[in-house]
Amino acid sequence: MPLVVKGFSKQNIISPAQIETAIIHLPKHHISSLECIAFDPSRFYQRSYADPRPINYAAAGEYSRLPINHILIFNFRSQNEFLHILYHEIGHHVFKHVLDSFQRKSWVMDVSRNGEYVTEYAKTNASEDFAECYSIYLSDRERLAPIQLKYKFIENLMFNE
Repeated sequence: MPLVVKGFSKQNIISPAQIETAIIHLPKHHISSLECIAFDPSRFYQRSYADPRPINYAAAGEYSRLPINHILIFNFRSQNEFLHILYHEIGHHVFKHVLDSFQRKSWVMDVSRNGEYVTEYAKTNASEDFAECYSIYLSDRERLAPIQLKYKFIENLMFNE
């Protein structure tokens, strides 16, 4: 099933072609079951599905499986911010659908707990730590490189599968 990119005509910071360029270099299996990336500044899609979780209006993006595997981007001010949000949300998809249970357990129990974090938000929990590391690996590798354990985990995931 092809990945659908929609709603980005509502803004003028990034084009669908730039989004395609941003994801074309990712390993195909990282996005193969991802069905849609949508720009949703009004949070219409987020509010349209029966989901008991409260909406976090501070979030800039969201990965969800309801009703399909999709990423919603709510707001961004620059191309760099967009790319960070996009890669972060793809990181959540990878954490849930690409990593096997051994890899997830390794990240949660060993890698994430090393006490070094690439952002303050990464300290929230192991899933956010993975998503932040995944995003920063793709957009600013030098920033993640000093945290060797996390850098090597992501690098092996990107190039050795």
